[in-house]
Amino acid sequence: MKKLLGSLVCFAALTAMVSGAGKVSPEWPFIISRQMPCMNYYPEVMEQIFDSFQANPGACDEIWFCIDGLTDLPASEEDLRRILPYRKRCEELGIQFSFQLGLTLGHGVQLHKARPEDRQFSEDAFRMNPDGSRSSEFCPTSPEALSYLYERTKLILEVLKPDSFWPDDDMRLNHGCYCPRCMKGFSEFCGKEWTREELYHHLMGTVNEPEPVRGQWVQYEGKLLAGAGEVFRRAVEEVHPDCRLGVQADPANAHYTGPNKFALMKALSGPKHNKVGIRPGGGFYNDKDFGGLVQKYLCIQEEGAKCRQQDFVGQICYEAENYPHIALLKNPQCMMNESMLMLAGGVDSLALYWHSGDYYESARSYDRFAELCAQYRPYWEALRDRNQSTVLYGISRPLGTNAFNAPRPSAGDNFWVVPHWDMIPTLVTYGLPICPAEAHSEVTLLTDNTILGLTKAELEHYLAGPVIMDVPAWMKLNQIFPQTNITVTPYAQGTFEVIDGASYYYPLNSVRYLLQTDRTDVEVLATFESGDPANRQPLGISSMIVPSEFGGKILLVNDLYCCPTTPKRQLILNGLDKITPNRMAVRMETHEQFVMTPRVDADGKIQTITLLNLSSGETDTIQLTVRSYGSKRPYWSVPCQKKVRAKVKKTEGEEGSLTITLPPL
Repeated sequence: MKKLLGSLVCFAALTAMVSGAGKVSPEWPFIISRQMPCMNYYPEVMEQIFDSFQANPGACDEIWFCIDGLTDLPASEEDLRRILPYRKRCEELGIQFSFQLGLTLGHGVQLHKARPEDRQFSEDAFRMNPDGSRSSEFCPTSPEALSYLYERTKLILEVLKPDSFWPDDDMRLNHGCYCPRCMKGFSEFCGKEWTREELYHHLMGTVNEPEPVRGQWVQYEGKLLAGAGEVFRRAVEEVHPDCRLGVQADPANAHYTGPNKFALMKALSGPKHNKVGIRPGGGFYNDKDFGGLVQKYLCIQEEGAKCRQQDFVGQICYEAENYPHIALLKNPQCMMNESMLMLAGGVDSLALYWHSGDYYESARSYDRFAELCAQYRPYWEALRDRNQSTVLYGISRPLGTNAFNAPRPSAGDNFWVVPHWDMIPTLVTYGLPICPAEAHSEVTLLTDNTILGLTKAELEHYLAGPVIMDVPAWMKLNQIFPQTNITVTPYAQGTFEVIDGASYYYPLNSVRYLLQTDRTDVEVLATFESGDPANRQPLGISSMIVPSEFGGKILLVNDLYCCPTTPKRQLILNGLDKITPNRMAVRMETHEQFVMTPRVDADGKIQTITLLNLSSGETDTIQLTVRSYGSKRPYWSVPCQKKVRAKVKKTEGEEGSLTITLPPL
């Protein structure tokens, strides 16, 4: 069974950490409990949940209540009045009483499953597909749909007077809308007349090169959603101006709301520039999928780094999902450490889904959940507060100006998922510090897909510094900047990879590329030899460091995204140190799976390193080499335990470096 355990190495004195940027405003709660609509029909279960929070002070600061999706106004009011009695209990416990709108533009087929109590809509309210048929989600320009959202939002605000109001993450345009209104608006937006068929061909057709119209379409979708977002701000200003607004957002790599979420968020902010919140989420619905956890962590990193640069963002709230519910609930201990990782990644608060009355779940499961939230809270708060004056550090993954102009992979739900991450989650589990481009970047990671999204000028900029890539990315780069003196030959037979004189067998079904060059300025890190043990012959280079024509160095690695042997991981770490002028600021020695999250101050000095164990059991001791640090006496902190001074010594053979030995996780 997986053990998901995390810990923190901190290099700053506590007083220094607190004296950085200001803490999150108490106006924006720290721990939020999200309730499903069905809980309105189980007041006795909701009372048990309140009892859990009362018995565990600090476990919850705010509750988001909810009602069913498409009910007409009389039925909506009836549902809302079921929630209203919960306000008194919230006030008694000092818990903010808030609301999440579970359906806005539509989560899909629900919009065509009308019940007697649901509002009936005309065909014009729904989006149009490229073939002229209607889809099951609202069109963001439909007067009928927008009027319904406005009327319903006003009703919610009038009845509940919530502290905050959060439209759900279906404020998105998965496949766009091709109705006459939206097509006319897009033609005006980009200054060219488009038909549905012509536009769809350019967006999703056989043109296998970047096309500006694709990027224009994404920007236009952001504009449409901003128009829909104005409905919520208008309702708030008219009925309950003190209510905070936030948006529940889908993953950062799914650009359903435009190039980013900011057009929609600015609309929610309104003309008075009110602070708004964002709740990035989606994915990792059960604790079997640790790849999903890492993917979600990367999304959180990106959203957090971007939002921290915006003055209208008041809260970045992580969604820890236990929905859809499964027979055995997501382990609450797992959710605690999941939340720790996301706080290290850049969020400042937590929204936690847990219970469902429809599934007759034990109230005891909620007791345990609340107990752990209260126990973890001091650790979480310390981690959040340290983030205020630090940024993520490591190997960045740029998106590029042309990312939205690049060819799209499919017309399905992933239409606007920009394919720029590839196998990056695998690198995270190596313990490599992967970070977004908005963070403190020491090295740039280029993949074959990211290269498609970068302009020549952007590529030249990155190639002037340290870069890591695999061979397919190198081949794509050679189409832009030809390198005739390095040849690449695919090779599908069994081989041995030789690293530091030791050989490691490559199986027959593992694809690798033989590199050949007569350049004298490259540094060979590993080679391939033939797979016949009795007659081993050199075949070519496996991995090497190549000086770039623009002044930087490229670490070129075969099978970069495959689970490596320990020597291959060492090769990558050694190569990163060699291509970086002052070596990487932190390096972790391990043969197990970890997520490592370093954060640095404005001077690039390591302030905290958060470690999460992704191995199936207890790890060996952990060794960190730190070259740029805020203190020579870091401490080691594990949730719900007293912090202790870490075991530190000077690194042998490295002037100014510290070696930290940590106990097993």
